[in-house]
Amino acid sequence: MRTLILLFAAAAMIPTGLTACSDSDPVAPDTNKPAEAGLDAPGSDAPGSDAPGSDAPGSDAPGSDAPGSDAGDLAIGDGGGNAMSFFVSSVGLGKGGDLGGLAGADAHCKTLASAAGSTKTQWFAYLSAENTGGAAVHARDRIGTGPWYNVKGQMLAANLTALHPTIDPAVDRPGYIAVKPKDEVLYWDEKGQRVPGGEHDILTGSTAGGMVMAGATCSDWTSSAGGGGAKAQVGHSDTPSSTQFSPSWNSAHDTVSCSQSGVAQRGGSGRIYCFARD
Repeated sequence: MRTLILLFAAAAMIPTGLTACSDSDPVAPDTNKPAEAGLDAPGSDAPGSDAPGSDAPGSDAPGSDAPGSDAGDLAIGDGGGNAMSFFVSSVGLGKGGDLGGLAGADAHCKTLASAAGSTKTQWFAYLSAENTGGAAVHARDRIGTGPWYNVKGQMLAANLTALHPTIDPAVDRPGYIAVKPKDEVLYWDEKGQRVPGGEHDILTGSTAGGMVMAGATCSDWTSSAGGGGAKAQVGHSDTPSSTQFSPSWNSAHDTVSCSQSGVAQRGGSGRIYCFARD
């Protein structure tokens, strides 16, 4: 009897052991645990998981919003930390070489600058005159000492010497200012718009050195005559690579006459350069 009881107990234990091993081994080590931990493992949300360049400093590549880009991202008058102190006027006065004298031209510069948001008040046109108050007036003497910056924050020139460099005709293009990028500092008006190539003739009445050019000031900016030898000296607001035409920014050639059509005939509209002294 004792033997039968032992045999019965042993037989009852056999199914129990088989059941324990037949159902996906629940007591085996959970090899998926490290993988679950890996959901938050180093490399997922850890520093560096957003690869360098995604949100890191420098992801907006230098040059994308840099001063001088053509995106026009800088606020007018911001100048990238240097308030605008130079621009090509967006419009002329519509009367050819008659600007209302030097005073009228200066007032035009101030009006345009103010409309563009400039807080500077001492604006003067880069113009020479033969006889104002009994004496000649030279454009270089009217504009302060620099430095001057355009609406994009690019420096035009650090001082008067840099603005009127001594040029070796055998090496350099006459009147050329070594500005960058790509000479663009002269391209912009006070609104941050490019000066059209067909309107690049800018009234100056000056030599490359910024001195008055005799007989080329439209009677000191009071004449819109269409004949009689009246004319004005102009500079180019761009600096073309062609040697066929003078690329001087302030003394490239003269106009056909002082009328609006005479000023426009060779590629102008009566625009002027404006500089701030303050």
